[in-house]
Amino acid sequence: SQKQSIDSVSKFTSEMGVTFFDFEYDKERFRVVSIQEKMNKKVVINRLRDDIGLLLMSDLKAPPAELFRAGNELYFRYPDKKESIYYITDTSCTTISRIETASRQKQKILVNLTEFQSGMPDSVYLAHQSFEYNITLKQIRGNAKE
Repeated sequence: SQKQSIDSVSKFTSEMGVTFFDFEYDKERFRVVSIQEKMNKKVVINRLRDDIGLLLMSDLKAPPAELFRAGNELYFRYPDKKESIYYITDTSCTTISRIETASRQKQKILVNLTEFQSGMPDSVYLAHQSFEYNITLKQIRGNAKE
């Protein structure tokens, strides 16, 4: 049997080692490896899939991004039918400072990435603008083992 290639694994664990959920993403599919019982609802899984997918850039569709510059930021816009996804970087494209999704009328999701170390953000703050739902992620450092 041929082993499938997994593009990305998203495992979210508390500082105490409790796993909240574990997802796998590849080019064709999304798979829930595990999720806590209280979170195991289709609407919750779909929202988490889409939100984490923003960070992984898993749902970007061709054509290539449209590029805009505003002040000291570059905006990479990925348009879709109902909304656009914006990845905002510094002018040298070394870090993504934030991600935004917006329809023509309003901003829907705002993601701030902060405290970069070795090219990776230490903290991620994701806030939905149209309903009360926020995610705060902080990198756990140490000798964590799989």
